[in-house]
Amino acid sequence: MQTMKDGDFMAGVDGTCYVSHHRALTQSQGNIGITVIATCLKALLLLTPCLGMFWTHALERSDADICGPYVFWMSKWLWSALASCELYLFCLLCWSFHVARIHELALRRKAEADMDARLNPSSPERLHIDFGAATLS
Repeated sequence: MQTMKDGDFMAGVDGTCYVSHHRALTQSQGNIGITVIATCLKALLLLTPCLGMFWTHALERSDADICGPYVFWMSKWLWSALASCELYLFCLLCWSFHVARIHELALRRKAEADMDARLNPSSPERLHIDFGAATLS
């Protein structure tokens, strides 16, 4: 049998591919830095409309004279619209998580009540389940 060095690939009889573990560990550790950089860039892209909105609203009239009234007002409206859309999407996402959480809690309560009804035959839920099964058959 052949010994594998770092980075060596070897094909098995069944077509599976084997690679040295040291290379796999080194490669995954290198990807952590890339992941952090990518995450920071994504966060910066999310913050850009808010920064643009604050910057354009902080401009004074003298700055508006330099760049022109059209660019000044369009910049204010554009950055404000983008920031408002991001805020709306964030609220929509939070609402979706809230609804999913409420549904999950309701399902857990229902499953717990069903389990109690099966384990405790004298409970009213058990009688309701038995009555429902009798009427369906």
